[in-house]
Amino acid sequence: MASSDDAPAEVEDHPLCSVLACNAEEAKEYVERLRAELELRDEEVTRGIVDASAELLLFQRALVCATKRALGESTKDVLWDEPPSDDDTVDMLELGKRLESSSEDASLKTSYADCVKRFKSIEKSVRTSSVGSSGDRPRLPPRKGQATGSNNFIPSKAVCNMLQVPLSRRLQTAVVLMSTFFTGLPLFLFAFFVLHLMAWTAPLMWLYDAYMIYDIFTMTIPPKQRSGFRSATYWKVGSQYFPVRLRVEDAACLPAVKDGQPQHYLFVYHPHGLHSFGAFFNFATNSTGFDQIFPHLKMFVQTLPIQFKLPLWRELVKASAMGDASKGCLNRVLTGPPGNSALLVVGGAEESLGAVPGTFDLVLKKRKGFVKIAMQNGATLVPCFSFGENDVYQNFSNRPSVRKWMKWLKSKLGFAVPLFQGRGIFNYTWGLLPHRRAITTVVGKPIPVEKWTGDSSPQNPEFRKRVDEIHAQYMVELQALYDRHKDILGLSRCGTLCFRS
Repeated sequence: MASSDDAPAEVEDHPLCSVLACNAEEAKEYVERLRAELELRDEEVTRGIVDASAELLLFQRALVCATKRALGESTKDVLWDEPPSDDDTVDMLELGKRLESSSEDASLKTSYADCVKRFKSIEKSVRTSSVGSSGDRPRLPPRKGQATGSNNFIPSKAVCNMLQVPLSRRLQTAVVLMSTFFTGLPLFLFAFFVLHLMAWTAPLMWLYDAYMIYDIFTMTIPPKQRSGFRSATYWKVGSQYFPVRLRVEDAACLPAVKDGQPQHYLFVYHPHGLHSFGAFFNFATNSTGFDQIFPHLKMFVQTLPIQFKLPLWRELVKASAMGDASKGCLNRVLTGPPGNSALLVVGGAEESLGAVPGTFDLVLKKRKGFVKIAMQNGATLVPCFSFGENDVYQNFSNRPSVRKWMKWLKSKLGFAVPLFQGRGIFNYTWGLLPHRRAITTVVGKPIPVEKWTGDSSPQNPEFRKRVDEIHAQYMVELQALYDRHKDILGLSRCGTLCFRS
């Protein structure tokens, strides 16, 4: 898009700059895209999924800016460094009145009026849901001179009375509490040791110990998928905590059989975040409708091998049909029945240490193992980008003084132990639970990969060259996927997509 004189230089990284830099026709198209997104949000509200992240206020500001741009009006009155507030609602309604009385563009009038209608409907549901707290606030782009990723949360006028929180919200919190590695694992281990100390449960636990040791050495990874477990209401309740959303650009591009040949897919997920909630709820469960969108695919999400060795917790991992991210496991999935697919979060522990709210720093430049796996099995690569994954925790591991110690621990333990801050069960300022911030995962267009039948050893220069070519193509497609959706789903970002080694 062309540059705009309306965009001040000190806010050139502000997410709305791309909206202000577009011409009138592009601005109208953006308003229509915003209307489509609001329609989806309104449908969520009718199903009882209320997102109190105040992202709607950011949408309001974007709508006003785009509409002014479409009308050829100046946007210099936009308060760039001010938090979204009720003034944005006033500006939106006033602009709607002027648009109705003066503009001759019927399509713009219709789209704008529908957006206002959706805003009012959603806002009413949010206000009557007795939610809205410091833990639910979105992040703002940094002000001039402010460090990226600092704790610049939007001040909240609402005070949440814990006695007024609906039961559905408490159930969502309970599911996430039990399913999150940082909170669920300690509870599972505590129960494991307590059951060993109780006289009437100790014999059963001894039998479980024997079974666990035997199973660790004999089990096949990934385990058999259980459709009933994937589709349990339990997971749907958990996904509504944030909420987690799934968007697919073109589901028809991912058939189980194409031209008589079985198809396998390697979904690659970004960013890792601290816990990869979007990867778990969207792909390891059917809570967001994956099995309805892709009824011909069978998904196996990959995770850390150590999770298969943790007592009691490992049963949850096995029931979710997860793999251990090893080459053998991926090969078994991608050579199985047509439609077998795997999901890999390639950023790993290194990327989780840099998972700062509002930023997208991906460890990808030297991560080429997933490309080799795809080539050796002829599996199609499918990029997936999750907006909001990095926003659910405040991460302190990215600070230079802390990061070197985190890397040292990672080298000793094999996984990262990040220093982070979330929210609690009954408070919204500190704790180990993630904040309630929307996570929207977008499944991009597939990248066909031809099966490599020659020598796939690292010493083969032709193989290395082909790996580099596909890897470069993948990075281009991932950047394009991000660019297509950042102006709608990434309005709370405070930086651009960055690839690093």
